[in-house]
Amino acid sequence: EVGLSLGKHIVPLAAMADEAAVRYEVAGGWMAKEGLAGQQMHWVLFQCCDPLGDADASAMCDLKGHGGEEAEFTDVRWQAFDEVVAG
Repeated sequence: EVGLSLGKHIVPLAAMADEAAVRYEVAGGWMAKEGLAGQQMHWVLFQCCDPLGDADASAMCDLKGHGGEEAEFTDVRWQAFDEVVAG
């Protein structure tokens, strides 16, 4: 959704187990029109391996939208892990 490639921009450090995934159902919208009942989200912790992106996340991201879809995000930024967990 932001154009990052494994090994080029990021490497995985840890991933959520399937049984711990966050699931929710949808009642309408594009997912229902496509015959989908909802989404299942799996959280993954990545480390940046791109030298430019390490300093500025927007240097390695493509926010234009992919596969014919509208852009989902308008901005990206790095935030300290402790701040992310604290909410």
